[in-house]
Amino acid sequence: MKSLKDLKAELLVNPAVRQAYDAQAPEFELARELIAARTQAGLTQGDVAAAWVQPKA
Repeated sequence: MKSLKDLKAELLVNPAVRQAYDAQAPEFELARELIAARTQAGLTQGDVAAAWVQPKA
């Protein structure tokens, strides 16, 4: 079985795959920043989800 690193390298040789992968870079950067902020605040995903829920009017 191939490693994830090897599979990724193999797939990214395809220009269409590389373009789609690169287009998602801003979204992944935002996700990394949100995870880092959550972790630094000592919150779990459940904590964030609970705080995000708005009561229905």
